Amino acid sequence: LFLLLVGGAAADRVGGARLARIAQGLALLPVAGLAVLLAGDTLAYGLLVVYALLMGTVGAFVTPARDGLLSQIAGARIQRTVVLASLVQFAVQIAGFQLAGAADLLGPVTVLGVQLVVLAIGAVAFLLLERRLGRLPAPASVHERPGMGEAIREGLASVLASSSMRSVAVINVLVGLFY
Repeated sequence: LFLLLVGGAAADRVGGARLARIAQGLALLPVAGLAVLLAGDTLAYGLLVVYALLMGTVGAFVTPARDGLLSQIAGARIQRTVVLASLVQFAVQIAGFQLAGAADLLGPVTVLGVQLVVLAIGAVAFLLLERRLGRLPAPASVHERPGMGEAIREGLASVLASSSMRSVAVINVLVGLFY
C-alpha cells in the first residue's frame, strides 16, 4: 500500500506510460520464475511469498501510472473512459479467475504461460501508448521539482483534503488488507 504512493510519485516524474511499460515488463520475471519453479517441482512456500511480494510491488507501480493515464487519454470524456476501463479490467479479471480455475485441467504452468502472454501484450500496449502520447516537455530539473518524499507528502495531503478521494483511499486500503 505504501508503494502505491511511491509509484504515483514515480509516474509523475518519469511519465505514466513509460513507468507502466517498464513495470509491466518487469512483471514477466516473477511469473516466469514461478512457472520454472512449478515445472521443476521446486516451489516452496517461502518462494511463493517472494512471488506475491514481487507482483505486489510491480502492481504498486503499474496501477497509479495506468490510472494517471486515463485523464490524458480521455480528455473531456473522463467519466465514460473510467467506466470503460473498469469494465475491461473486471472482465479480464473474471477471465483470469476462470482460467485459474481450469489449472487442474490445463496445468499451472500453462496457466502461467497465458499470464505471461497477457502481461507481454500489456507491456506492448503501454509502449504503443507511450509512442502515441509522444514526448512530453522535459520535466523540471531535479532542483525545480520536489523530492520523492515531498511529492508523496503532497499526494497524501491532497487525498486527505478531499472527502471523495479519502473515501476511495480508505476502500483501497481495506481491499488491500482484507482481499
